[in-house]
Amino acid sequence: MPRCYVTRFERDSLLDCQHPTASQYSTAGCTNLDPHQAPCDPEVRACPEGRGLIPLKCQGNCGEGQETNPTAQAAMVPNQNVSETVTAIEGRARREFIDATTNLRGKRVYLFRGRGDNCYVPGAVDHTEQFFSALGAATHFRNSQDPIAHDLPMLSNPEAEGYDGMGAALGHFYGELSAPNDAPSLERLLIYDQTEFDPEGAAGFSRVGGRVYVPAACEEADAHCPVHVFLHGCNSGGQSMASRYSYLEQHYGWGWIPHAETNDIIVLFPHIEYAEPIGTPQSQHCWDQFGQMGDHYSDRDGPQIRVIHQMVQRLLANP
Repeated sequence: MPRCYVTRFERDSLLDCQHPTASQYSTAGCTNLDPHQAPCDPEVRACPEGRGLIPLKCQGNCGEGQETNPTAQAAMVPNQNVSETVTAIEGRARREFIDATTNLRGKRVYLFRGRGDNCYVPGAVDHTEQFFSALGAATHFRNSQDPIAHDLPMLSNPEAEGYDGMGAALGHFYGELSAPNDAPSLERLLIYDQTEFDPEGAAGFSRVGGRVYVPAACEEADAHCPVHVFLHGCNSGGQSMASRYSYLEQHYGWGWIPHAETNDIIVLFPHIEYAEPIGTPQSQHCWDQFGQMGDHYSDRDGPQIRVIHQMVQRLLANP
């Protein structure tokens, strides 16, 4: 079992080695718990004697029941050291690759993971929550409570079992919401030309166009409507743009539009469709998440981030 090379934050759950719950994470007593908590890292506080972090907190953990499965281990990306990630991101801010991390203080972050999700490494979203919390963000994390696989917790998803993840996220971002319209009109779901922002297609934005939902009230001259950006998943709704547009309409913008209509929220749905895929992520129309477009893909000058920022600025200036 790998050591837990990750900072133990105050809200991390610690298990008593003698507690019955520990047997769920251990094959013999408390061997899967690391009471020493990576003593080689001076920034890591030691766990109290006789207690340890669950394996999901351990870097390199590849999932419950998969510890001896070499195929599963090879497919998994190790969880990142939270304290090292914070240090690295602050360094990029000092070099002005990204904005100052102090901008995250008090900002609201909503995270969700379904307990049936076999795509994300167990603990990865947990670490993401710790990362944003360490930078002062106000996080809300619904962790593995719903039997959803690698999918969205929208009401039209039967696995959500009635949980409205989109409403929960928007409520966390903007405060108490008005009740949604369960059958909103799609007349306000408009197609917009993405070539204005990505004329050469270098960032992979679809030539067919993106979608934007603009409530009628947001077209008033004195309107002050927030803009919510939704980035679709890989191969979301099918490979073709036509099938993805159909899926978007069928599920009312992945569940965002019912709330946007009654709460005057503009929702931007940019679409990726790489003309010449250079790997599996592009062939599945995934957003750049591995640096296919260069080492600065996640910085403010990253191709896709820059384009999305321009789209938002355009909406704020003249929706």
